[in-house]
Amino acid sequence: MDNHSVLKLLRIAFIICLFFMQVTCYLTPILISKCWKSRAQSITSPVRAIDRKNLGNRLISWFNCIAIGIFLGMCFLGLLPDVLRSFTVVLKKHDYKLDFPIAECFIVVGIFLTLLMEQSVLSWKEIKDSHLRDDVEQNQGLLEECEMQDLSDEPIYLHEDHDQELVVEFQNSPLSHSNCREENSQNIDNLSIVNRTNHVRGSNLLALLVHQGNGFSLFIFTLANGLHSIFEGIALGLQTNKIKAVHYFIAIIIHECTIALAIGINSSRLRFSFLHYMKYAFVYSAIIPSGILIGIAVGHAPGSGGEFASLIVQAVSTGIFFYVTFLAFLPYEFSNQKDRILKVLFLVLGFIIFVAIIYFTS
Repeated sequence: MDNHSVLKLLRIAFIICLFFMQVTCYLTPILISKCWKSRAQSITSPVRAIDRKNLGNRLISWFNCIAIGIFLGMCFLGLLPDVLRSFTVVLKKHDYKLDFPIAECFIVVGIFLTLLMEQSVLSWKEIKDSHLRDDVEQNQGLLEECEMQDLSDEPIYLHEDHDQELVVEFQNSPLSHSNCREENSQNIDNLSIVNRTNHVRGSNLLALLVHQGNGFSLFIFTLANGLHSIFEGIALGLQTNKIKAVHYFIAIIIHECTIALAIGINSSRLRFSFLHYMKYAFVYSAIIPSGILIGIAVGHAPGSGGEFASLIVQAVSTGIFFYVTFLAFLPYEFSNQKDRILKVLFLVLGFIIFVAIIYFTS
């Protein structure tokens, strides 16, 4: 079998192995979390059930701190050095001499873009909540009127000659008033949701959405990681040396499976169905194989315009990665007063894990 055929088989094996390994690493902590919660619900003793649920939440928080430590390592030891090195190589290749920190500039652009998107969505959400609050207050007034009418329609007792009592029943059916309450019950529930939201820091949408169990911050965080991952896949697809391709594949699979495991731990607190998690896992796990296919299709390095475009995308996605890590995940974990020192130790542990991966795969 010639070198080209062996390389083609290796690339196919890389695609299949990367895809299923990432799906497995992403879904494993989610399955463990769901099994733990289902067993906690089956406990008949309320005290034991609450204790088990609290223990499960603390374990998720601890593992989540390990994952954030891995993300911190990825920010400072993975993404940032890669962007700086790539800019240096491309500028040197095309004989461009710049004293301006262009890579850092585009990283800050990524932070500003995320901030702009966050504040725009937050403004829209505040307007929507304001309209909801007005509607609910109006319906609350209507509900109070219904209750007052219920009281006024109670039976009236008439006394005559202190000997006889005549009971006059009200004519209107109480069902009409209960229907009035039913129409407004959903809006009152929505008002309680709005009021609970006000207790969460309103200036940071990502922290708010993480607090509410929303997957928005996780989505843009994974998107930022995916933009880098697709370039790793392209680089792997462009490899023509079998030995270098295998070495690069080993480094990528250890690195990406660790990140997938960390994202899975972070996702386990979201209140999604398992089917939703499956869709998310398949989309996320298809990013690097897609990059490999793109690299195979290209077959050669892109021109100078394509190189600079890819560098800008990588730098902007690094800024997104920094923003979400420091302003969504970290504030959420340390907003809870429990286990503060222990959480810091788990953060350090996650960082050490990533340092070990970088050291042994570099």
